[in-house]
Amino acid sequence: MDARLDLGQRLGANGKALLAGSLLPIDADIKAARLRQLTLANERAAEEARLRAGSYVAADDAKLEMSRIAGRLVAAFEGVMPELAAAVAAQSTLSQRDALHLMRGAWRAARARLSGVEVEAAIHEPETLEAAQ
Repeated sequence: MDARLDLGQRLGANGKALLAGSLLPIDADIKAARLRQLTLANERAAEEARLRAGSYVAADDAKLEMSRIAGRLVAAFEGVMPELAAAVAAQSTLSQRDALHLMRGAWRAARARLSGVEVEAAIHEPETLEAAQ
């Protein structure tokens, strides 16, 4: 005689149900849906935490701020030009007015050239992060 217990007897009536795989398919679907719901909620909470921590930046806002910074730098440099022209005039035969006129002309030409370089770079820049990879 076999002295071992049947696994179904050892686990009781629920053990037989589990061993037989008689879980209703709808129960499995409900559990899977609930697991997906919890996973999405966790992902959403983690994303909101990253957003609050400053990990994300709106691209349009970043471009606008970078444009403002660049504008302030250009304005600051243009504001210093009269001082630079005075220094040049002190060391040469040019008047401050003529030195300033030459410097502003050279500055405009340099800005136009650099603008063309930036436009060309922007044309070849990928539209999305996925395209860059």
